[in-house]
Amino acid sequence: MKEKDKLYWSKGNKKVQVPVLSVGASLDCPNKETCPYSKENFRALGKPWCYAQKIESLRSGVLARRRLNEKIIRKGIPSSEIRQLGADIARFCWKKQVKFVRFNEASDLADWNMPFLEDLTRALRRHSITPYLYSKSSERMMEILRIVGAVVLKSDVDFVCVRSVKEAKDLGLKLCPGEGCGVSCLRCPLGLKTAVLAH
Repeated sequence: MKEKDKLYWSKGNKKVQVPVLSVGASLDCPNKETCPYSKENFRALGKPWCYAQKIESLRSGVLARRRLNEKIIRKGIPSSEIRQLGADIARFCWKKQVKFVRFNEASDLADWNMPFLEDLTRALRRHSITPYLYSKSSERMMEILRIVGAVVLKSDVDFVCVRSVKEAKDLGLKLCPGEGCGVSCLRCPLGLKTAVLAH
């Protein structure tokens, strides 16, 4: 695969301390029309604006990388290259002594990206690395990825945005610490229901 045609994945950040691969941009998310956090809906519904959309609106380079990932995935990636990508990400994980990868910091599951995510999940699981993600897509799509070994949390059911610590407590949910995801906090990678403070 030529350098300009390579999928971009990050090595993590302060909050998510494991590799992150997004299949596309949140500004183009397949579920943005029905998402209460999307640019078109959040104000009217009294929700915070989607963090991923906010970053893409502020940083054109982030938006460009995520849109390039979508373009590459839509074009189709040979299975051998997906296996190699899985091995590359796994090697990084082993060096950092982490066991998880975050899918879709931006965007969501859709018919066009499911075959890629299924194949990449299988490739990562061969190396004992578990992908995890949040989704507003259909239960059918979420179950497909669960069957091949990913941890899929349903947004606003398993991972709930709250305005206060009290709201999380009233819902009976533990609060996301806001950092260390995949290393010091394993709630989401293990599929545990969690609340996150709006940011």
